[in-house]
Amino acid sequence: MAFIAKICQIRLQAMPANTSMNISLPEPLKEFVKQRVQEQHYSNPSDYIRALIRDDQKKQAQEKLEKRVLSKEDLQALKSEMMASLK
Repeated sequence: MAFIAKICQIRLQAMPANTSMNISLPEPLKEFVKQRVQEQHYSNPSDYIRALIRDDQKKQAQEKLEKRVLSKEDLQALKSEMMASLK
């Protein structure tokens, strides 16, 4: 049991502390957030906003990866064209 408590303690220490950020929303957006929290079973508006931010971070990482892949493919196509023109 002490082993499990130690693992939980280590995990809690590794988690970054939350900080606060206040945002202003027009009433219709505030109501929309409240509705989504209830419909999607989030604990509170902060959980909903954090999920949106995480999704945006994933999307941004995917876009960066796609740009790198496209750049490598473009480079390979250019290299192939250059090699073909040398023959």
